Amino acid sequence: MRARAGLLALALAGCGAAATPSPPAPLAAAEARPSRVISLDYCADQFVLGLADRAQILAVSPDARRPFSALREAAEGVRQVRPSLESVLALRPDLVVRSYGGTPDVAARLQALGVPVVQLGWPQDVADVAAELTRVAVALGNPEAGTLAVAALPAPASGDPVPALYLSSGGATAGEGTLIAAMMTHAGLAPAGGHGWQRRGLESLLAEPPAALVYADFGDATRPWTAAGHPVASRVLAGVPAVAVPGAWVGCTALHTGAAITAMARLRAEVAP
Repeated sequence: MRARAGLLALALAGCGAAATPSPPAPLAAAEARPSRVISLDYCADQFVLGLADRAQILAVSPDARRPFSALREAAEGVRQVRPSLESVLALRPDLVVRSYGGTPDVAARLQALGVPVVQLGWPQDVADVAAELTRVAVALGNPEAGTLAVAALPAPASGDPVPALYLSSGGATAGEGTLIAAMMTHAGLAPAGGHGWQRRGLESLLAEPPAALVYADFGDATRPWTAAGHPVASRVLAGVPAVAVPGAWVGCTALHTGAAITAMARLRAEVAP
Protein backbone atom coordinates (compact mmCIF):
# COMPACT_ATOMS: atom_id res chain seq x y z
CA MET A 1 0.00 0.00 0.00
CA ARG A 2 2.74 2.47 0.91
CA ALA A 3 4.61 1.74 -2.30
CA ARG A 4 1.53 2.39 -4.42
CA ALA A 5 0.63 5.52 -2.47
CA GLY A 6 4.14 6.86 -3.01
CA LEU A 7 3.95 6.13 -6.72
CA LEU A 8 0.57 7.86 -6.96
CA ALA A 9 1.86 10.92 -5.16
CA LEU A 10 4.86 11.11 -7.49
CA ALA A 11 2.77 10.67 -10.64
CA LEU A 12 0.13 13.17 -9.60
CA ALA A 13 2.52 15.80 -8.36
CA GLY A 14 3.48 16.58 -11.97
CA CYS A 15 0.12 17.71 -12.09
CA GLY A 16 -5.79 8.89 -27.77
CA ALA A 17 -14.49 6.80 -32.76
CA ALA A 18 -14.38 6.53 -28.90
CA ALA A 19 -16.67 4.61 -26.61
CA THR A 20 -17.48 5.70 -23.08
CA PRO A 21 -16.24 3.16 -20.51
CA SER A 22 -18.96 0.78 -19.33
CA PRO A 23 -19.52 0.10 -15.62
CA PRO A 24 -17.64 -2.89 -14.23
CA ALA A 25 -19.41 -6.11 -13.46
CA PRO A 26 -19.75 -6.74 -9.70
CA LEU A 27 -16.77 -8.57 -8.26
CA ALA A 28 -17.17 -11.58 -6.04
CA ALA A 29 -15.58 -11.32 -2.63
CA ALA A 30 -12.81 -13.71 -3.63
CA GLU A 31 -12.04 -11.56 -6.67
CA ALA A 32 -12.07 -8.21 -4.88
CA ARG A 33 -8.32 -8.29 -4.25
CA PRO A 34 -6.53 -10.01 -7.14
CA SER A 35 -2.94 -10.96 -6.40
CA ARG A 36 -1.71 -12.07 -9.86
CA VAL A 37 -2.45 -9.16 -12.19
CA ILE A 38 -1.18 -8.96 -15.77
CA SER A 39 -1.41 -5.96 -18.10
CA LEU A 40 -1.31 -6.67 -21.84
CA ASP A 41 -0.22 -3.33 -23.38
CA TYR A 42 1.37 -0.08 -22.36
CA CYS A 43 -1.97 1.68 -21.83
CA ALA A 44 -3.01 -1.08 -19.45
CA ASP A 45 0.45 -0.90 -17.85
CA GLN A 46 -0.19 2.70 -16.77
CA PHE A 47 -3.34 1.75 -14.87
CA VAL A 48 -1.86 -1.35 -13.26
CA LEU A 49 1.46 0.26 -12.30
CA GLY A 50 -0.31 3.33 -10.93
CA LEU A 51 -3.29 1.80 -9.15
CA ALA A 52 -2.16 -1.65 -7.99
CA ASP A 53 0.21 -2.55 -5.19
CA ARG A 54 3.53 -3.84 -6.48
CA ALA A 55 2.89 -7.19 -4.80
CA GLN A 56 -0.26 -7.63 -6.90
CA ILE A 57 1.51 -7.23 -10.25
CA LEU A 58 2.50 -10.50 -11.85
CA ALA A 59 3.60 -9.15 -15.24
CA VAL A 60 3.39 -6.14 -17.55
CA SER A 61 3.70 -5.73 -21.30
CA PRO A 62 7.01 -5.59 -23.21
CA ASP A 63 6.39 -1.84 -23.72
CA ALA A 64 6.13 -0.99 -20.02
CA ARG A 65 9.71 0.29 -19.86
CA ARG A 66 9.75 2.04 -23.25
CA PRO A 67 10.36 5.84 -23.35
CA PHE A 68 6.70 6.54 -24.17
CA SER A 69 5.54 4.78 -20.99
CA ALA A 70 4.94 7.38 -18.27
CA LEU A 71 5.50 4.87 -15.44
CA ARG A 72 8.48 3.11 -17.02
CA GLU A 73 10.61 3.50 -13.89
CA ALA A 74 7.94 1.75 -11.82
CA ALA A 75 8.12 -1.18 -14.24
CA GLU A 76 11.79 -1.84 -13.51
CA GLY A 77 12.20 -5.35 -12.16
CA VAL A 78 8.66 -6.45 -13.08
CA ARG A 79 8.28 -9.53 -15.28
CA GLN A 80 7.26 -8.84 -18.88
CA VAL A 81 4.95 -11.07 -20.90
CA ARG A 82 3.93 -11.17 -24.55
CA PRO A 83 0.20 -10.51 -24.97
CA SER A 84 -0.54 -13.94 -26.41
CA LEU A 85 -3.14 -16.28 -24.96
CA GLU A 86 -0.59 -19.02 -24.33
CA SER A 87 1.96 -16.76 -22.64
CA VAL A 88 -0.65 -15.22 -20.36
CA LEU A 89 -2.28 -18.50 -19.38
CA ALA A 90 1.10 -20.00 -18.53
CA LEU A 91 1.43 -17.46 -15.70
CA ARG A 92 -2.02 -18.28 -14.24
CA PRO A 93 -3.23 -14.70 -13.60
CA ASP A 94 -6.31 -13.96 -11.55
CA LEU A 95 -6.94 -10.67 -13.39
CA VAL A 96 -5.90 -9.34 -16.81
CA VAL A 97 -6.10 -5.66 -17.73
CA ARG A 98 -6.19 -4.84 -21.44
CA SER A 99 -6.63 -1.90 -23.78
CA TYR A 100 -5.53 -3.18 -27.21
CA GLY A 101 -2.93 -5.86 -26.44
CA GLY A 102 -3.12 -9.27 -28.04
CA THR A 103 -5.56 -10.49 -30.67
CA PRO A 104 -8.99 -8.84 -30.89
CA ASP A 105 -10.62 -11.87 -29.27
CA VAL A 106 -8.07 -12.40 -26.50
CA ALA A 107 -10.31 -10.92 -23.79
CA ALA A 108 -13.25 -13.15 -24.72
CA ARG A 109 -11.03 -16.23 -24.90
CA LEU A 110 -9.48 -15.53 -21.50
CA GLN A 111 -12.87 -14.99 -19.92
CA ALA A 112 -14.16 -18.20 -21.49
CA LEU A 113 -11.31 -19.98 -19.73
CA GLY A 114 -12.21 -18.43 -16.39
CA VAL A 115 -9.72 -15.53 -16.29
CA PRO A 116 -11.37 -12.19 -15.38
CA VAL A 117 -10.50 -9.37 -17.79
CA VAL A 118 -10.83 -5.61 -17.35
CA GLN A 119 -11.24 -4.14 -20.84
CA LEU A 120 -10.25 -0.48 -20.79
CA GLY A 121 -12.50 2.05 -22.48
CA TRP A 122 -11.58 5.13 -24.50
CA PRO A 123 -12.56 8.21 -22.45
CA GLN A 124 -13.89 11.19 -24.35
CA ASP A 125 -13.62 13.81 -21.62
CA VAL A 126 -12.19 14.37 -18.15
CA ALA A 127 -15.29 12.95 -16.46
CA ASP A 128 -14.73 9.73 -18.40
CA VAL A 129 -11.11 9.66 -17.25
CA ALA A 130 -12.24 9.95 -13.63
CA ALA A 131 -14.79 7.16 -14.13
CA GLU A 132 -12.19 4.91 -15.73
CA LEU A 133 -9.66 5.47 -12.92
CA THR A 134 -12.35 4.64 -10.38
CA ARG A 135 -13.55 1.57 -12.28
CA VAL A 136 -10.10 0.03 -12.69
CA ALA A 137 -9.10 0.77 -9.09
CA VAL A 138 -12.21 -1.05 -7.87
CA ALA A 139 -11.46 -4.02 -10.12
CA LEU A 140 -7.95 -4.13 -8.64
CA GLY A 141 -9.40 -4.14 -5.14
CA ASN A 142 -7.83 -0.73 -4.42
CA PRO A 143 -10.72 1.78 -4.54
CA GLU A 144 -8.79 4.26 -2.41
CA ALA A 145 -6.15 4.53 -5.13
CA GLY A 146 -8.83 5.56 -7.61
CA THR A 147 -10.22 8.09 -5.15
CA LEU A 148 -6.78 9.66 -4.74
CA ALA A 149 -6.20 9.80 -8.49
CA VAL A 150 -9.58 11.39 -9.19
CA ALA A 151 -9.14 13.93 -6.39
CA ALA A 152 -5.90 15.11 -8.05
CA LEU A 153 -7.60 16.00 -11.34
CA PRO A 154 -7.71 19.81 -11.66
CA ALA A 155 -11.01 21.68 -11.51
CA PRO A 156 -12.24 23.16 -14.80
CA ALA A 157 -10.81 26.57 -15.60
CA SER A 158 -13.04 29.62 -15.30
CA GLY A 159 -13.10 32.71 -17.50
CA ASP A 160 -12.91 33.16 -21.24
CA PRO A 161 -11.01 30.42 -23.09
CA VAL A 162 -7.83 31.23 -25.00
CA PRO A 163 -7.54 29.86 -28.57
CA ALA A 164 -4.77 27.29 -28.95
CA LEU A 165 -3.75 24.61 -31.42
CA TYR A 166 -2.66 21.09 -30.49
CA LEU A 167 -0.19 19.34 -32.79
CA SER A 168 0.62 15.67 -32.43
CA SER A 169 4.07 14.29 -33.19
CA GLY A 170 2.75 13.27 -36.62
CA GLY A 171 1.33 16.68 -37.52
CA ALA A 172 -2.34 16.05 -36.67
CA THR A 173 -4.51 18.55 -34.84
CA ALA A 174 -6.95 17.60 -32.09
CA GLY A 175 -10.37 19.18 -32.50
CA GLU A 176 -13.79 18.89 -30.93
CA GLY A 177 -14.71 15.32 -30.04
CA THR A 178 -11.21 14.23 -29.01
CA LEU A 179 -9.99 13.72 -25.47
CA ILE A 180 -7.07 16.09 -26.06
CA ALA A 181 -9.52 18.85 -26.99
CA ALA A 182 -11.56 18.10 -23.89
CA MET A 183 -8.43 18.38 -21.76
CA MET A 184 -7.58 21.71 -23.39
CA THR A 185 -11.09 23.01 -22.73
CA HIS A 186 -10.79 21.86 -19.11
CA ALA A 187 -7.56 23.88 -18.88
CA GLY A 188 -9.17 27.04 -20.27
CA LEU A 189 -8.00 26.73 -23.87
CA ALA A 190 -10.25 26.79 -26.94
CA PRO A 191 -9.08 24.03 -29.35
CA ALA A 192 -8.51 25.41 -32.83
CA GLY A 193 -8.38 22.07 -34.62
CA GLY A 194 -11.89 21.89 -36.06
CA HIS A 195 -13.61 18.55 -35.41
CA GLY A 196 -11.81 15.30 -34.64
CA TRP A 197 -8.26 14.52 -35.71
CA GLN A 198 -7.12 16.31 -38.86
CA ARG A 199 -3.85 16.84 -40.69
CA ARG A 200 -2.46 20.37 -40.56
CA GLY A 201 -0.45 21.19 -43.67
CA LEU A 202 2.52 23.51 -43.72
CA GLU A 203 0.69 25.98 -45.96
CA SER A 204 -2.21 26.20 -43.55
CA LEU A 205 0.13 26.76 -40.63
CA LEU A 206 1.91 29.58 -42.40
CA ALA A 207 -1.31 31.21 -43.60
CA GLU A 208 -2.87 31.13 -40.14
CA PRO A 209 -0.31 30.81 -37.35
CA PRO A 210 -1.83 29.67 -34.06
CA ALA A 211 -2.23 32.12 -31.18
CA ALA A 212 -0.84 29.47 -28.83
CA LEU A 213 0.49 25.96 -29.34
CA VAL A 214 0.28 22.74 -27.36
CA TYR A 215 2.34 19.82 -28.62
CA ALA A 216 3.40 16.38 -27.48
CA ASP A 217 7.10 16.12 -26.73
CA PHE A 218 8.65 12.70 -27.28
CA GLY A 219 12.17 13.86 -26.58
CA ASP A 220 13.09 15.30 -29.97
CA ALA A 221 15.38 18.31 -29.78
CA THR A 222 12.96 20.23 -32.00
CA ARG A 223 9.21 20.47 -32.04
CA PRO A 224 8.28 16.93 -32.99
CA TRP A 225 5.84 17.83 -35.75
CA THR A 226 7.58 16.63 -38.89
CA ALA A 227 7.10 19.93 -40.76
CA ALA A 228 8.42 21.97 -37.85
CA GLY A 229 11.93 21.43 -39.15
CA HIS A 230 11.13 23.50 -42.21
CA PRO A 231 12.99 26.84 -41.90
CA VAL A 232 9.89 28.94 -42.63
CA ALA A 233 7.73 26.97 -40.20
CA SER A 234 10.41 27.28 -37.54
CA ARG A 235 10.41 31.06 -37.90
CA VAL A 236 6.62 31.21 -37.68
CA LEU A 237 6.43 28.98 -34.61
CA ALA A 238 9.37 30.66 -32.86
CA GLY A 239 7.19 33.55 -31.74
CA VAL A 240 4.17 31.49 -30.72
CA PRO A 241 3.60 30.86 -26.98
CA ALA A 242 3.81 27.12 -26.56
CA VAL A 243 3.85 24.33 -24.02
CA ALA A 244 5.43 20.93 -24.57
CA VAL A 245 3.43 18.19 -22.87
CA PRO A 246 5.43 14.99 -22.41
CA GLY A 247 4.16 12.45 -24.89
CA ALA A 248 3.97 9.86 -22.14
CA TRP A 249 1.32 11.99 -20.42
CA VAL A 250 -1.06 12.02 -23.37
CA GLY A 251 -0.36 8.68 -25.06
CA CYS A 252 -2.76 6.88 -22.71
CA THR A 253 -5.19 8.33 -20.22
CA ALA A 254 -4.29 7.42 -16.68
CA LEU A 255 -2.69 9.19 -13.75
CA HIS A 256 -0.97 11.83 -15.89
CA THR A 257 -4.09 13.33 -17.43
CA GLY A 258 -4.19 15.85 -14.59
CA ALA A 259 -0.53 16.74 -15.06
CA ALA A 260 -1.12 17.37 -18.77
CA ILE A 261 -4.10 19.61 -18.01
CA THR A 262 -2.05 21.55 -15.46
CA ALA A 263 0.68 22.16 -18.05
CA MET A 264 -1.94 23.41 -20.53
CA ALA A 265 -3.40 25.69 -17.87
CA ARG A 266 0.00 27.30 -17.39
CA LEU A 267 0.03 28.18 -21.09
CA ARG A 268 -3.41 29.77 -20.72
CA ALA A 269 -2.19 31.85 -17.80
CA GLU A 270 0.74 33.01 -19.91
CA VAL A 271 -1.31 34.20 -22.88
CA ALA A 272 -4.61 35.20 -21.25
CA PRO A 273 -5.38 38.93 -21.63
